[in-house]
Amino acid sequence: MNEERFIVKFISVKNCFVYIPNNWLQRLTTQNGAIKLSYDNKEYFVSHEKSKSSGNDYLCISPTFGKCLDIKEGNEIFATWIFDPPVLTSIIVTPINYSDWEIVRLQADKIQSIMLNQINIVTPNQIIVIWLSKYLNIKLLVDSINPKFLYGKLENYTEVHVQDSPSKTTSNNTIEKIINSFNLNDKKNTDNNIDLNIYKKEKLNFIFRVCKTPKFEYLIDDDKINCELNSPHNIFIQKLELKKLFSHQDSFENTFVKIKKIHYIDKQNENVNLTLSNDNDNFDDVEIDDTVRILSIDDFLNDTIAENNFFGNIWIPELLRKKLGLQLGSKIKLEPLDVIEDPVKAIKLITSINSPLNRSKFENYIKKYSENYEILLTSGTKIYIDDEIFCITKFTDEENKYILLNKPKLQQLKITINNEEFKSKNLIIKNGKEKIEDMINMKNIYHTIFQEIFEECHMIINLSFDRNFFSYNRENILICGDIGTGKSTICKLLKQQFESYPKNIYTRFIDCKKLKGKKSEIIYKLLNSILNECVYYQPSIIFFDDLESIINYSSDSDENSPDAINQWKISDAIVKLLTSYQSRYLICCISSCTDVLKLGTELRSSRGVQFFRTIIKIPTIKTSDRIEFYKLLLKNKLTIDDNIDWQYFGIKTEGWVAQDLVDLAEKTVFFVWKSNLKTTKSNSELYLMNDNLTLALEKSKALSLHGVSLYSNKENSWSNIGGLDDVKKILIQLLQWPLIYPELYLNSPTKHQPGILLYGMPGTGKTIIAGAIANECGLNFINIKGPELLSKYIGASEESVRKIFIKAQLAKPCVLFFDEFDSFAPRRGHDSTGVTDRVVNQLLTQFDGVEGRDGVAIVAATSRPDLLDPALLRPGRLDKSIYCPLPNELEREKILQTLCKSQSINTNNLDLTKISKLTNGFTGADLNAILTQAKLDSLEKIWSKTTAPIDKQNFNDITITQDGLINAFELTQPSLSTIDVIKYNNIYKKFSNGNNFIDEILNNQKSTLA
Repeated sequence: MNEERFIVKFISVKNCFVYIPNNWLQRLTTQNGAIKLSYDNKEYFVSHEKSKSSGNDYLCISPTFGKCLDIKEGNEIFATWIFDPPVLTSIIVTPINYSDWEIVRLQADKIQSIMLNQINIVTPNQIIVIWLSKYLNIKLLVDSINPKFLYGKLENYTEVHVQDSPSKTTSNNTIEKIINSFNLNDKKNTDNNIDLNIYKKEKLNFIFRVCKTPKFEYLIDDDKINCELNSPHNIFIQKLELKKLFSHQDSFENTFVKIKKIHYIDKQNENVNLTLSNDNDNFDDVEIDDTVRILSIDDFLNDTIAENNFFGNIWIPELLRKKLGLQLGSKIKLEPLDVIEDPVKAIKLITSINSPLNRSKFENYIKKYSENYEILLTSGTKIYIDDEIFCITKFTDEENKYILLNKPKLQQLKITINNEEFKSKNLIIKNGKEKIEDMINMKNIYHTIFQEIFEECHMIINLSFDRNFFSYNRENILICGDIGTGKSTICKLLKQQFESYPKNIYTRFIDCKKLKGKKSEIIYKLLNSILNECVYYQPSIIFFDDLESIINYSSDSDENSPDAINQWKISDAIVKLLTSYQSRYLICCISSCTDVLKLGTELRSSRGVQFFRTIIKIPTIKTSDRIEFYKLLLKNKLTIDDNIDWQYFGIKTEGWVAQDLVDLAEKTVFFVWKSNLKTTKSNSELYLMNDNLTLALEKSKALSLHGVSLYSNKENSWSNIGGLDDVKKILIQLLQWPLIYPELYLNSPTKHQPGILLYGMPGTGKTIIAGAIANECGLNFINIKGPELLSKYIGASEESVRKIFIKAQLAKPCVLFFDEFDSFAPRRGHDSTGVTDRVVNQLLTQFDGVEGRDGVAIVAATSRPDLLDPALLRPGRLDKSIYCPLPNELEREKILQTLCKSQSINTNNLDLTKISKLTNGFTGADLNAILTQAKLDSLEKIWSKTTAPIDKQNFNDITITQDGLINAFELTQPSLSTIDVIKYNNIYKKFSNGNNFIDEILNNQKSTLA
């Protein structure tokens, strides 16, 4: 909002808010903001409330707070509204004088309950006032804020560091400021309470955010320092933080601290069952207290890596982190420790009966982690030798506290080992191990997706705290893809990547399949509890895997049904809760689903703004990527032969998703092992040969084809079809060549999406030649029956057409065959109901829509091309029309030979040439009818001579004579009369010449209600 002028007016209030006129407040689009006050070339940032004044020109403020800002009543001041101030993670304040410091120490609980009710916005070098009663207040100077913005907003969980105030006799300029910490920690979300802990010890206390130690690829010298970074006796912070913590020291090699955890407590949702998600989050009920060596992380990393880490992080090795029950983002407190080594002569190691330990294992452990620095042990220290073996150290002299150990010192100690029964649970959390190799392979395939998500999340989480922007509207990410495309694996790999160094982001993975069927109230409580955790551990990322499992929108479902209402409530809860938390905290949401349309309007749009602004569609895996991925899956399992036909593999796996390839790889290993077991010794090396791959492909089926009915008839082939040689050649060029020479068509400037119309008189073989396409070209074949598409209900026919093309995309490469095409795609305007008109419109959009139909060839067959809508025959649709003529004499002979061969008829005693001359005007179907009639006549003669049953085999062995064939010809009439043939020939002649049959249309025009 633009800057506006007001007059300052003092009113009797006890807070640091300014009160603005109601008419000014009503013009704001949101109440989440701050106000910048400009006065006398100075700028202040303050919180706001509704006006308590009578006029619209006044800006009201407490006189005490106004005097702290050097603002007087009656001054002219300018106010500017600022939207969405950034949320602060921590601030440092100093009491103005010693008496204020004493009040802070004595009234910590009081300040905790009222602070957020009196102040929301702070800025460095600006004073804030806290009223403890009507006549008592304290003044605090804001020294700095984190992140380092120009101003920021206090919220629950904001950490506050109070610097010691000057004593009665020492000035501000000479006193050493000692940082004591307290934490703004929301224990009840509905209240504005603050957990204020002012530590009254003289020792220093710092609060840090837990991160993982970096992996070896970031290190300068892997062999030398990798062990130190993984030692459970070391922790690491940046050198500048180390100098702050130990300002009196010059060297930090022998510096030790005590770790204490600031616990996360969610009283509001403590009864929520968090095991519904698949994370192993444990919150200990005991105080964590361990002693470790603290080192500078800068000494172990490259300069560029170290510079990219913001302050406030502490790096803890995984073994120590799990031992202490610390998650990424946990808040811990460090207390410096003065270590005076005691002369310990003997150590007792207490171990579990089920955890075998000997002196050799303990010595190897000490040797491993004490090559550069000695290990600090205290009496009662719990040491994990590995994930299974642990022990507790006990000193023989109970007065001794510390001992520094290395291998030489260990040799001088007396070590005894006692086995005891432990009732306490092992603190080591064993996370489920994913197939990391497969996940890495997925990253290689979807490298672009990972790169895009990382860039988006970098801005969303706003990891660069030193940037000069104050807020960023969260852009939640949605990953869409069909079943088996690797959505869950991508999310798990992203989770792993975000948790690792240098990002160190706390993640929460929610498997929505486990929440399917749960009531909205349960999911609301669970989500609210998880979001509270994410606030504590922020910056955080929440993963919703298979989100449609709990919000499955369907256009056919009843909006008033209990399930639909429950899903609407869940959608509304997700939008409201996440939007509310993301406006204040560093929380990002990454979700996965099969289709964004299944999420419903609540998640697709929220108040005019898309909830998921970044939607990433998982692309189809390219042929080269499928081959590479398949080889990676077989790595270390099989030796791949150099003569593998990868071109055949690429053709057969067109349209396959990642899960299909994983299943194929497992099946391939099984077939190779099975073949190897039969021929050679079971322990010999396994080789993948071309035959093994072919067999595995034949036995495998893509996930997308499950539930899709495909036409399958292996008997249909070019050799089983007599005649139509020219038609076969054209079909081979249009359908088979693109598969044999994919590179040629891939580099072609035009897209190859064949659309073929087969037309000819009934019985000329249009349908059977279309069925042979699938077997000859290695394509899936979907046969569409026209009447099944038509429905009297509005919209049902168009939906049927859409579903057919969706199936075709899932089954690609495939041929979509429409038989009797004229029955459901006639010229528009000839149907009084308008059903076929809408079907034609839908077909037109599917044939050459903007989405394209790569990998789907369309073949339509009709006897009446004149009845088809001309728009269907334009280029890019059914642009290739192939005529299937009546067979001539030579073709009829070939058809008879093919039919006799397929029906096991002995032709040695038959003169098929004579029959072909007699059957002028017969179609292929008519010739088949002659053979069928001849076999029936022979069968009738056999029945008249015997009473024995005749089975199918006897029927196939029936002998047909020439006389029987002639008699069958005389009993069979051609299906097309001479008049029919003349009529069809006239139609085809006009059609081939480009006649659009305008005269016939005008003579037979009908109205349409569409």
